[in-house]
Amino acid sequence: MIVSASAYAQQTGQQLAAELAVPLQLSRVYASAVPNSVPRGTAGRIVLSAKPNLADQAAGRLDAAWAKLYSVLPAGSVVTIWHEPDSLIRAGTITYAAWFAAFSHWIEHAQSHSVTTMLCLTNGPWRWAIEDPKRYLPDTLPDVFGLDVYQDVPSQWLSPEALCASAFSWALSAGISAVALPEFGAIADPRRAQWITDMCVWLDRWQPAQFANYWTDAGSKFDVRADSASRAALKGEVLRHV
Repeated sequence: MIVSASAYAQQTGQQLAAELAVPLQLSRVYASAVPNSVPRGTAGRIVLSAKPNLADQAAGRLDAAWAKLYSVLPAGSVVTIWHEPDSLIRAGTITYAAWFAAFSHWIEHAQSHSVTTMLCLTNGPWRWAIEDPKRYLPDTLPDVFGLDVYQDVPSQWLSPEALCASAFSWALSAGISAVALPEFGAIADPRRAQWITDMCVWLDRWQPAQFANYWTDAGSKFDVRADSASRAALKGEVLRHV
């Protein structure tokens, strides 16, 4: 398993890796459309989330652009589109029907090019029993189930198991072969450093776990730069998983 840290701004992950004096084994990349090439400054394994036009994606009009990108992606890269669709659909940003049609076509095309695909949801549906996660599974199963997990309610400080176990168990029972944390993070709190360590130690027990990427966007409530204990915990876990 790889442990890394990143943010929307690609250079933020690079800067943090330099500050912690750790290797950048994973680059978390976000794109508003299908990238024309591998983003500059990436290192290690690339985990890409893109937001292509849903109608164009569903109709196959982006297949050629994706094929071009797949031909130059580093081996071991993981790709998804419209990550966290559950939260976007609940917010009314996109519709379920549009997302599902686009994702279903995209995943079939990606796997035909031997690309490792990922379905990335939030911990919300399992934590609050909002909806049935099975509706997010197309006929072609993704290779990796990604769960974006955030510890952001001080009065409900939950363990890694409470946040992730039911979702991971569901994914594996559904036939998805691997799990990951494309984003995880916690607000500033005396318990954060231990929570970072606990999350990585707990995730080690999941044999198919691929990676855990701490979200530390500069200036956000999840940023660990001003928290020496959390920085040390994150550095320790990155180095333990090199």
